[in-house]
Amino acid sequence: RGYINVMPQRPLEPLGKPSFTDVKASDWYAGYLAIAQNQHLVKGNGDGTFKPLQAINRVEATAIIVRAMGLEDAALKMKNIDPGFLDYQNIPNWAVPYINIATQLRTTDNKTLARGVPGNLFMPMKNLRRDEAALFVHRMIDNNRVQKISISGEVASGATVTINNQTVMPDTD
Repeated sequence: RGYINVMPQRPLEPLGKPSFTDVKASDWYAGYLAIAQNQHLVKGNGDGTFKPLQAINRVEATAIIVRAMGLEDAALKMKNIDPGFLDYQNIPNWAVPYINIATQLRTTDNKTLARGVPGNLFMPMKNLRRDEAALFVHRMIDNNRVQKISISGEVASGATVTINNQTVMPDTD
């Protein structure tokens, strides 16, 4: 008989204020934005501002997703690849590596994380609707599902292990 200790994840505590000059500590999103800035998910506009009420475009959303997946270093190695979109020249230079890796990553259903639109266009500066942003996040989560999680210890023969209401079969490895 053995035990598996699973540490529950604490809810996100959005404390702090980001360094952006156009975000006040009293703004409802300030703590969340501070976390995103501290984790290097968002970088602002280069002039010390974030423009929190401005819509997010496809390249900005792609960059955040790639950073959230921990793939920024891998993306920066792909800065000289042309993913083949007809409007590739419209992608800002800073965003090229993020678009390159996001169009190469595959989800569990073998589709890419970021995709173009009909006509082989990426439309990099197009603002995202909420449903499009949700789709980006869904693809990121789907992509992360293919990762293998290892738990050390022993499981008795015939035992079942349930994690998040899903029964998993123990592997001898």
